[in-house]
Amino acid sequence: MDADYRRHVEEFDLERYWLVLKRRWVPATVVFLLCVAGALAAALSRDNLYRSRGSLLLEVDRSVSLTGVGEDISSLEPVGRIEPIENEASLARSSAVLTEVIDELQLKDDEDELVSPQLLRENLSIFPEAGTDLLNVTYTSENPQLSANVVNQLMTSYVARNIARNRARATAAREFVENQLPIAEANLKEAAESLRLFYLENRIVNVESRSNSILQTLDNLDNQANTLEFQLADMTMSIAEAQQLLGLSATQAREIESLSNSTAVQDTLAELVDIQTEIAKQQNVYTELHPQITTLRQTEASLQSLLNRRISEVLAPGSSLGSRSALELGDLQMSQLDSQLTAELVNAEIRRLSLIGQLESINAKRQQLLGDSANLPTLELQQRELQQALDIATRNYDALEQRLQASQLAENQVLATVSIVEEANVPRMSVDNDLPKLMALGILAGAFLGTALAFGLDLLDKSVKTVKDGSALFNYPVLGVIPRYSTPGGIFNRALASDGGEGYSPRIIANSSVKPMAAAAYQMLQSNLAFVSYGKVGKKTRSQVVTITSSVAQEGKSEVCANLAAVMAQTGKRVLLVDADMRSPSQHHLWNADNSAGLSNILFGETDLPVDRHRINENLSLLTAGTMPSNPTSLLSPERVKYLIEALSKQYDYIIIDTPPIAAGGDAAMMGEASDGTLLVFRPRWVDSANAFFAKSFLKRARTRVLGMVANNVNLKVEHHEYVAPIKGSVYPYDQDLFPEEIHANGNGLVGSSTVTSAASRNGK
Repeated sequence: MDADYRRHVEEFDLERYWLVLKRRWVPATVVFLLCVAGALAAALSRDNLYRSRGSLLLEVDRSVSLTGVGEDISSLEPVGRIEPIENEASLARSSAVLTEVIDELQLKDDEDELVSPQLLRENLSIFPEAGTDLLNVTYTSENPQLSANVVNQLMTSYVARNIARNRARATAAREFVENQLPIAEANLKEAAESLRLFYLENRIVNVESRSNSILQTLDNLDNQANTLEFQLADMTMSIAEAQQLLGLSATQAREIESLSNSTAVQDTLAELVDIQTEIAKQQNVYTELHPQITTLRQTEASLQSLLNRRISEVLAPGSSLGSRSALELGDLQMSQLDSQLTAELVNAEIRRLSLIGQLESINAKRQQLLGDSANLPTLELQQRELQQALDIATRNYDALEQRLQASQLAENQVLATVSIVEEANVPRMSVDNDLPKLMALGILAGAFLGTALAFGLDLLDKSVKTVKDGSALFNYPVLGVIPRYSTPGGIFNRALASDGGEGYSPRIIANSSVKPMAAAAYQMLQSNLAFVSYGKVGKKTRSQVVTITSSVAQEGKSEVCANLAAVMAQTGKRVLLVDADMRSPSQHHLWNADNSAGLSNILFGETDLPVDRHRINENLSLLTAGTMPSNPTSLLSPERVKYLIEALSKQYDYIIIDTPPIAAGGDAAMMGEASDGTLLVFRPRWVDSANAFFAKSFLKRARTRVLGMVANNVNLKVEHHEYVAPIKGSVYPYDQDLFPEEIHANGNGLVGSSTVTSAASRNGK
């Protein structure tokens, strides 16, 4: 069996199962009625029963609400989607409670053994009273005293178990909190220690105070820097004025002051001045060549050399005065005013350098503080995270301490959330013999057995039952769904004949107002076929020749051919309907035409190609099958068929070829090979899966292009909604733009079923 079809049959589809019931409703209904009748007979034959009733009230423990402790334990809250009162009802009918009731009352069966909880539960009913917090407990028995005892004992046992359960819950809560408290305390200490280490590592008490301190310090440094810059500018101006008066730079003035304060330099300078004075005196008496003058010159040179040496000892290497070739005496001897100005210039330079150093120090410290402030956001984030962790740990620890105290106090309280409101009394009158319950069981059993029978019969039926099953089996796109319709006998349909005609078969309903839904279905088929016939990527390669066949006989392919040809002719196209079923021709019966000559005669060469031999109307013509040959397959040679179709294609826009079923022979494959595509007609609940698989494999081996399939004679009442809705939604069957919104909604232009689109995509068509 084909894997896709087997997977389709096995998949869970509620609508598919519903359709099975609709097909097999008669036997299913018979079984259902038999089960209901049996349940009714059993109910009428039972003995009198007595029922006792008591009530339980579910409420919050008021003592707990007064102390404010244990409210979470005693309050009733829904769990999931189940109401708390339903939970209590389930607990009340639990095996543990019922076992205690059995032990207390010593309930025994006929064999003098204690009954089982399951047996006691059969006659026990616990249900909530609508709109209240009351639980009603009833027990039905043939013994009235026993029914009252069971109800009272069950309520007593349940209240006791309720108290024990609530106390156990409080104990479990206390033990849990006691186990969690050391962990919470350790987490608290760890969070506090992490925050402390953070402050120590960063040498801060608080990031916010550190930020404020940095901002204040930066403000002070800015003020100091502004003051120093003002003083530096004033000092620089004073130095420039002094340099202008002395004609010396500050460095030179400092060097000259050093020379003026040097005793060795001044002594040598004094001796040099004395020698120069003596030379000036002797020059008035002697010439330069005189020995006295020569001696004095030598002494002068020696003193000059000594003076230069002592000057170099005082001055630093590379000094501005040392770079001179020779210092003038005036440079080494200054007046008192020049000396005072020089000293002031030197002091001013020293103060200027000091101010520069202070300003650089302030700027360096300012840059350091700016760098520290850039890290403040990170530190602040770390502090916030650590502080949040500490706060959370503190809250958790405090909450656990409070929970511990609450659970300890709640453990000692009586936390009963259920109380007995009304005890059961011994009933004096019997009740009905549980007729509704037995009837309900009968209905359920009948529904189950009837459904099982329906599915069993459907499973034994090997036919392909629905259009959806056929689509999954053949894996072809469903281009049309033709509903089942009945027509009166006689030939009376004259609507298609242009001149009134003699009338045609009532099964041709293409332009009939008698069966508008079926006519609309053929319109839909014509529209879908037109979309399938167009080529890819918008290139128009219209398939003018369409072969129509079926898997087996009696699937209605000839009616589909006739009605499809009539619908195509209504669009204004020239259409030729060819009856190529030379084994069992039927088109001449449908159209009330003469079949004395036709396709077989042309293939034999007995007659030429006819031109509108049987003209139905202006756009529709019929070529009948002609004389029935002994071996039709021998006539359908590829050369003859190809020549015939090429000749006919020149005269018509569309050629519809009616061929024998695939099970009857290979005629359909030969005609399909010469045509532009084959259309397979499928009738639900007529063809079985074996013949359907044979037809599918035959078409695949024949390499015939299958355009799609047409579901014919479909009972819409037992079909899937996706195939029924488009047909029932048709309003006027003669509209040439039939269902345009649905045509454009589907990507391949197919109307009426999601299966069309999916199957077409699987086939690549």
